[in-house]
Amino acid sequence: MSPRIPVPLLLLTACCTPFADTGQDTALPDDTPPDGSWDVLVVGAGPGGLAAALEARDRGATVRVIEREAHSGGALWYAGSILLFSGTEEQAAAGVEDSPEILLSEWEGFTGGDPGDPWVQAFATRNVPDVHDWILEKSGETIVFSGLEDASSGPTSRIHETQGRGMDLTDGLEASLGQEAILFSTTVDGFVSDPDGAVIGVTWHRTDDAGVRGWSAAGRTILATGGFQRDLDRVRAFRPDLEGVDLLYACTPGTDGNGHALLESLGARWANGRAIGLYLHGTPDPRSCGEEVFLRYLTAGIWVDPDGRRFMDESTVNGLSTADRALEAVGPVVWLVVDGSLVQASAFMDLMVLEGETGTYTVEEMLAGGYVVSSETVAGLAGAIGADPAILQASVDGFNAWVRDEAEDEWREDRVGVRPIESPPFYATRLMPSTTKAFGGIAVDTGGRVTDAGGAPLPGVLAAGELTGMAGGSLVGHTGFSGSLSAVLLSGRIAGATAAEEALGRRCRPADPPDHHPCVMR
Repeated sequence: MSPRIPVPLLLLTACCTPFADTGQDTALPDDTPPDGSWDVLVVGAGPGGLAAALEARDRGATVRVIEREAHSGGALWYAGSILLFSGTEEQAAAGVEDSPEILLSEWEGFTGGDPGDPWVQAFATRNVPDVHDWILEKSGETIVFSGLEDASSGPTSRIHETQGRGMDLTDGLEASLGQEAILFSTTVDGFVSDPDGAVIGVTWHRTDDAGVRGWSAAGRTILATGGFQRDLDRVRAFRPDLEGVDLLYACTPGTDGNGHALLESLGARWANGRAIGLYLHGTPDPRSCGEEVFLRYLTAGIWVDPDGRRFMDESTVNGLSTADRALEAVGPVVWLVVDGSLVQASAFMDLMVLEGETGTYTVEEMLAGGYVVSSETVAGLAGAIGADPAILQASVDGFNAWVRDEAEDEWREDRVGVRPIESPPFYATRLMPSTTKAFGGIAVDTGGRVTDAGGAPLPGVLAAGELTGMAGGSLVGHTGFSGSLSAVLLSGRIAGATAAEEALGRRCRPADPPDHHPCVMR
């Protein structure tokens, strides 16, 4: 099918804003023709972008997706497909009672978000019919209920996963869309606007050959380019409390804020930028500056402050509030202490590796990196990390007494997976906070339209996924949640629906309460 011409091309003017890091002049001559014209352009072929493209296509729009990598998948290229659902058949079969109403009643407690917010209402109401059921229809994947007790998904157990890897989910979505709809290895570096300022296309250059440039025309453009967690200047601007704190990356290489910079050039506003999810579950990678090595023995030992004193429940490591609680309690220096029975080669993992790649590190390699130290005695270990030997020994002794059921513990109740710290050599590993997810981002209205400082939609441009803080920038108050992929997919579908209906000159169907989105799916 030939792409439909959605705008009068003779009225185009080049109003292109480059990425801050391209170092190129992105402007094209006024008479340069586009390589084609589509009803809807989607920038980014991650889960949010693929969801947007599929929804727009299914509503009758012609669609092109532009992806700077040579493959689709975004963050799911590296990660698993962890999803949050409330009230599924899988939960019911496991004896777990859940519903949108239960999720809303718990929401503020584990995210800090407002359960009355329109995006929260839509997510609670629609995550099962419009994400869970849609995944089954579009991807060919099977969804399983993990039964995982995760405080970052609320007191009710609601974490699900697809049967395969994250890449399998996006492969299924890509297959439903058709690979011919995606232009790979192409970086979008600016917008094209009409004389009235409405976005009617994007400029781009080939990622693998920056000399090849062009632009594509569209009735509506959706950006779904991911987060900004690797832009540490921006992270610290939103979180000044992190100034001077060593930060690692627990996020994929593409989370560099490129889409945010583009939309800022149009006057887009931010929503809840401070809501940056941090983990505290790794130590610096000796092979790659700034990256994180994940530790398998995180909950088996004790976490101590610079003096060697325990200060929190180590079993809460999976929570997205753990790093913030540690920073508030003791500051940026935290050591994890275990004994030699736990420290083996498989204990150190790089989570950002693909299937078939080697993601483990030897003990010797980690010791050489300087953030893992060892000693034959607890006193010697204290000297290596600058702690007080008596305080560290008391922390170890108190923990051991609790593990042996000889004493109560101030911090923990569950002894599953723990053992006494008694077999030399003893190891201390420096834990550092890592940026993992963006739960704030570019502000959008309830149809996914990007908004300006006054809250008015910027004509012609929408956004979805982690670029918008997963969905709308207002899902959480300050604490993120596990399974946010569900929100990414929902926001993608909503933006795709809005873009298609507007590009085709149709009004979105009114939504019946309790849905608040004009293009929510039926």
